[in-house]
Amino acid sequence: IGRKIEMLLPERFQHRHLEQLKDYYANPGTRQMVDGLDFVACRKYGIEFPCKITLNQLETADGSFVICCLHDISKRKHAEAALLESHALLNAVIEGTPDAIFAKDIDGRHTLANTALAQIVDQSVENIIGKTNSELFPPDMARVFNEEDNHIISSGEKFSMEQEFLTKESMRTILVDKYPYLNAEGKTLGVIGIVHDITERKMIEKSLREAHVQLEKNVQKRTKELRDANIKLQREHDALVISEHRLRQLVESTNAIPWEADAKTWQFTYVGPQAVRLMGYPVKQWYEKDFWADHIHPDDRDYAINYCLDLSQRFGDYEFDYRMMTANGEVVWLHDIVKVDRKNGEIDALRGYMINVTERKKMEEEMHEAIDEASMQRERLAHIIRVQTLGEMASGIAHEINQPLAAIESYAQASQQHLQSGTAKAEKIDELLDKISGQAKRAGAVVSRLRAMMRRRTVNTSPVNINELLIEVSKIAEIDTRLHECDLQLKLGPSLPNVIVDDIQIQQVVLNLIRNGIDAMINTDCCHDKTITINTKRNNENDVLISITDCGPGIAEADAADIFEAFYTTKDSGLGMGLAICRNIINAHGGEIDFSQGEAGGTTFHFTLPFETQTV
Repeated sequence: IGRKIEMLLPERFQHRHLEQLKDYYANPGTRQMVDGLDFVACRKYGIEFPCKITLNQLETADGSFVICCLHDISKRKHAEAALLESHALLNAVIEGTPDAIFAKDIDGRHTLANTALAQIVDQSVENIIGKTNSELFPPDMARVFNEEDNHIISSGEKFSMEQEFLTKESMRTILVDKYPYLNAEGKTLGVIGIVHDITERKMIEKSLREAHVQLEKNVQKRTKELRDANIKLQREHDALVISEHRLRQLVESTNAIPWEADAKTWQFTYVGPQAVRLMGYPVKQWYEKDFWADHIHPDDRDYAINYCLDLSQRFGDYEFDYRMMTANGEVVWLHDIVKVDRKNGEIDALRGYMINVTERKKMEEEMHEAIDEASMQRERLAHIIRVQTLGEMASGIAHEINQPLAAIESYAQASQQHLQSGTAKAEKIDELLDKISGQAKRAGAVVSRLRAMMRRRTVNTSPVNINELLIEVSKIAEIDTRLHECDLQLKLGPSLPNVIVDDIQIQQVVLNLIRNGIDAMINTDCCHDKTITINTKRNNENDVLISITDCGPGIAEADAADIFEAFYTTKDSGLGMGLAICRNIINAHGGEIDFSQGEAGGTTFHFTLPFETQTV
C-alpha cells in the first residue's frame, strides 16, 4: 500500500506501463485485456506469471480512482500449451504413419483426413474435409462404404476387411479397419478408419505360393527321375529326400533370434532363448563382453564389424549377411536385421533379429551350379543342332569342295603335260600354279567356315559388324541355296553400329532360319519364286533388326503358337529344337525373335540385337 503499481510488473515493462497509464487517465473507462495478448506480472521475489487484467474507473467524493483486477491464468496457459503439444503430437502421428486415416461424422462427412488418404483418393486434404463418400468415390464403391459406416454406427461394432481399390496408378489391395468413436456420454459421434496398403505383402505371398508350387513340381520331377534310376542312384535319392525335408522345415518355420545390444559397447543386453538352440552357447555367455565379435567367422569379422559401425552412424536401420561359429565348431549363415534407436541424435541402442539362412545359402550355391549346368547343356545342344544343320547340307558342301578340287586336278595335269612337252614356258607354269592356288584357297575357305561352325566352344561375345557377319554366313548358305535352286539376296542397311554377340551363335541362328526357308520352298508345288532375302536395318536407338524372308506357303495357324517350343516340329524328320535354340540364343543376347506372315504367302522371321553400348 502506498507504493507505485509498477512494482507489480517486470522491470523491462515498467517504462511502457507509465505511458499506458497516462493514456488510460486521458481516456478512462472499463477495459479488459484482449484474449491472445500476453500480460505478465511479477511476484515478490521476481517470479513472473501470466495474468489477465481488467481496469474500471470509479468516481468517489475523494476523486477519480481505477479499480484493477488481476487474474492468475498460469494454469490455463499451461493447459493451453499442453493442448497444443498434444495436438501437435496427434497430428505428427496421423501424418507420419504411411497408413491412410480418416474420420466421419454421423452424417458421413469427413472431419479428418491425412496426406496418405489424400494420395489414395487423388484429392487434397482440404478438399476431402466436409465431403461424403458419394462426393469422393464412384457410386458402387460409395454405396458399399456407406453400408459399412451405417452398420458401425448402428451396431457399435468394429469392422475389418480386405478390399480391392483402384487408384489413379494401379489396382491396390487394402486392409480397412473401421470403428465408432464416442463422446464422454457414450454417444456415437461418427466413424474412424485406418487404411493399410497390403498390396506388396499380397504380391510377396503370391510369389511365395508360386515358388512353393514350382518347388513342389521340381521336387516331384526329381523324385520321379530318381525312382526310375537304378540302385546305384539310391544314395542320391536319399540325400534329396533329406534335403527336401530340411528345405520344408526352413520354409515352414523361422528360427529367428531376437536381441538387443548397447550401442556404445556392442554388448548384448537381451538375447532370446532361440540362441541356445541355434548356436549352442548358453544365454548367459551371450552377455559377456565382445561375445558377438569374438564368435563371428574369422573371414567375416572385419567386414561385419566395420559394416555395422559405418551404417549405424551414417544411415540407420540395415540388414546384412555374415557367418558365425557355433559352440560345436560349425559355421552358420545369419541374416541380421538391425534397427538403430537414437535419442537426441545419438545412437542409444541396437535391436534386431538374427535369422538362420544357412540352408538358403546352400540352395543359392546349388542354384548357381544348376544355372551353369543348364548353360553348358544349352551350348551342347546348340552344337548338336549346328552339326545336324551342316549334316543336312553335306551334299552341297561336298559339291562346293569337289569343284575346286576337280579344277586343281585339271590345272595340275595341264602343268604336267606342259612340262612333258619340252616347250614349257615359265609364265604359263606360273599362270597354272596361280589358278591351282586360287582353287585351293577357295576350298580352304569353305573348310575354314565349316570348321568354325563345327567347333564346340564356350560362349565368347565381342563387338561385331552385323553386316559383315551376315555376308560371311551367306557364303556357307549359298552352297545349300544353289543346290536347291534357290536364290539368296542380301539387303543390308548402311552404317549400322556394332553389336555385342557370339558370332558363331548368331551365324547358327541365321543359317537355321535360311535352312527352314529352303525346306518351306522346296517342299511345295506352289512356290515359283524361290528367293530368300536377308534384311538389316536400325530398329530404334538401341538395337538392329535382322529379317529372313522366304517365298514358301507360310506357317499354318495351328502351328503358329508352338513354333518356338522345344521338340515341336512340322517336318517329317528332325529334333524340333532348331527354333527353340534360336530363341534361347537371341534371348541370351538381350534380343527378341518372332515371325510374321506375308499377305501373298511366305514367312518372315525377324530378331533384334542390341547395339554396342558406348561408354566414356
